Amino acid sequence: MIDIGSNCIRLTNSEFSMRLPQELIDEIFNYLPQDDWESLRVCSLVAKPWVYPAQRRLFSSVMITPL
Repeated sequence: MIDIGSNCIRLTNSEFSMRLPQELIDEIFNYLPQDDWESLRVCSLVAKPWVYPAQRRLFSSVMITPL
């Protein structure tokens, strides 16, 4: 709901669910630090189109340590 003076405008879910192009989402992820694991994890929970770019950055390097 947007309050404009005494008038109120209600937005439905269909009006509010605007999708960003995947190229723009990828560009946004380029600005996140590679080692900010918590932010990348949270971003992967935001929306379905954000899962793959976040996981790609989270798992871009895997370190295997001997036991």
